[in-house]
Amino acid sequence: MRAKALSDNLKEAVAWIKPGTPRGTVLPVLSNVLVEAKSQGIRLTLTDLELDVSAFAGGIVSKAGATTVPFKEFERLVKSLPKGEEVRFKTERKEKGNGDSPRWIDERCIVSCGSLSVTFKTIIADEFPVVTTVRGKAFNDGAWLPKACRLVQHAIAKDISRPALTFAELKNGTFAGVDGYRLATYELEGLTDKRPITFCRSLVNFLARHKGEPTRIVVGFYQGMVAVWFGYNFAQAKMDEARFVDWRQLVPKSHKWDIRVPYQELCNAVELLEKLAPGAKMLYLEYKRGKLHLVAKEYETFEASQQIKAVIDGKADGQFALNVRYLLESLKARKKALGDKAVVSITGTTPSSPVVITDFHSGLWEMLMPMCIRE
Repeated sequence: MRAKALSDNLKEAVAWIKPGTPRGTVLPVLSNVLVEAKSQGIRLTLTDLELDVSAFAGGIVSKAGATTVPFKEFERLVKSLPKGEEVRFKTERKEKGNGDSPRWIDERCIVSCGSLSVTFKTIIADEFPVVTTVRGKAFNDGAWLPKACRLVQHAIAKDISRPALTFAELKNGTFAGVDGYRLATYELEGLTDKRPITFCRSLVNFLARHKGEPTRIVVGFYQGMVAVWFGYNFAQAKMDEARFVDWRQLVPKSHKWDIRVPYQELCNAVELLEKLAPGAKMLYLEYKRGKLHLVAKEYETFEASQQIKAVIDGKADGQFALNVRYLLESLKARKKALGDKAVVSITGTTPSSPVVITDFHSGLWEMLMPMCIRE
């Protein structure tokens, strides 16, 4: 392999794939990045066998080829390169082994820039898992996807004991995530495709990190794989083979009360109470005389409370309690979409019924299950 590319292009490519760096892998080759010199430049690819991420750096290829080098060391090298410099790649390999002993390939990758030269001990590209590029197209304009992932990612289950809940689903213009205790959805205007597409949690988290992409985003799926293209870069993963939970049956058909509170005040209050009572699992909420009372209790030895001005439609019966972390994650997910004067609506029927949190700007609709009851 012989190729060269500008350091600026390599820096962009490495930064793009970095959020997809495999963690806790037991296969040495998965700690490496696949470096392919082909066509009009160099393609860098990472995989953890669930999520594949790949970025393209334009350049000149003298001899096509591929190899893998340790990603952490390669990233450290690329970051240290000066701007606008030409970076050259070259691989050298030798077959070793004598007599009846098995023959093996000893390969090195030499990366040079100016007077700097770095040699990597490689693992040959044949050992790297095959990454098949998804070609089918579903949506030619998926600019909405990163925002949808940022709003819904917190509600996707982290527990793999229920695999179907570790995915988010896009169906009938609604992007949804559910973990059994909460449900978050984001409505997409003008998207009416009825084909269900599921995105695994690692793909959702990766896409959520990408903000302000200047290129058109194309979403495609084919033979159980879903891919998201950002120009010449892409991230892809397997879709869920099991049936996604029918969350629409869980949505309350009506509500008895609707409490409206200033978003920023509520977010600050919940965040403060969580810090004051870090051991509290529940946050008690109750509407009294034009104010929403919030109480956090820790091991029956410590109690912190705060009051927020609120307006109610209907009548709230008694006190209800929510998981404090879930509530705070729901509020923080809306932070960039809501201004200081935004209002959040909290609706419910009884202290034992699900509580729905909505607003008028972010597009996020979330349902939280209650944690305790006191009529």
